[in-house]
Amino acid sequence: MGNPIELSGTTLETPRKLRTVHITCPHDCPDACSMRVTVDESSGRAIKVEGDPTHPITKGYLCNKVNNYLEYVYNPNRVLYPHRRVGPKGANAKFERISWDEALSEIAQRFGGIVSQFGPEAIQPFSYSGTLGIIGFSGMGERFFNKMGAARLQRTICTAAGAAALTYTFGRVGEANIEDIPDMNLVLLWGTNLVSTGVHAMPFINQARANGATIVAIDPRVTRTTAFADWHLQPRPGTDAALALGMMKVIVERGLHDEAFLRSHTLGW
Repeated sequence: MGNPIELSGTTLETPRKLRTVHITCPHDCPDACSMRVTVDESSGRAIKVEGDPTHPITKGYLCNKVNNYLEYVYNPNRVLYPHRRVGPKGANAKFERISWDEALSEIAQRFGGIVSQFGPEAIQPFSYSGTLGIIGFSGMGERFFNKMGAARLQRTICTAAGAAALTYTFGRVGEANIEDIPDMNLVLLWGTNLVSTGVHAMPFINQARANGATIVAIDPRVTRTTAFADWHLQPRPGTDAALALGMMKVIVERGLHDEAFLRSHTLGW
């Protein structure tokens, strides 16, 4: 509770001064959960992390990674300083702590040597966002490597292929508005395991089911989501495109498409 004080011969605890800070989850996740962090102002340490129930989408629910965030932030084994490997690689590799100046100097020397011998495009940046903020993710690294003249790469192991497919198929539009899901008659979950990895969508899907919607999951695998769905379509791996083309054929043959929309907003119809 704080430092004890003595009052009229009785020892009392000094009450802690607590402050609640409203933040957004720092993880690279489109849900961008709203969070409340309780800070002990006497120590400057966060003592509690919880979801913000006033957020209209995430509604106070945090995933297990973030519910236990304090254990990560204050873990004594957390790496806070640069280290250099000492001796050979392998299971028994040893590392020693070095200063930031040493680390930066060594990296700069190695970069300089590569650029001098092979040119700047011999250096290939590869990273993604993790828990970086927008400035660190989208600005600082790009400036550094652009100035160097390093090789270019779509620096993501996450969404590049899907984003390209969406652009060619639909143009630059967003997906279905999650707040419209409760009013849908059919919810099609294609290649997604929302029960495990899209938890904030599930209350909206449950509301759609309560309103009479049918939930269809399309996935070669059996998952918690396919078990949840009313209907599991299980195509062979790699045959999703054939299924999509078949659905398009049926839609057009039965006149279920929006002819006016297609003539106005697509090329080649």
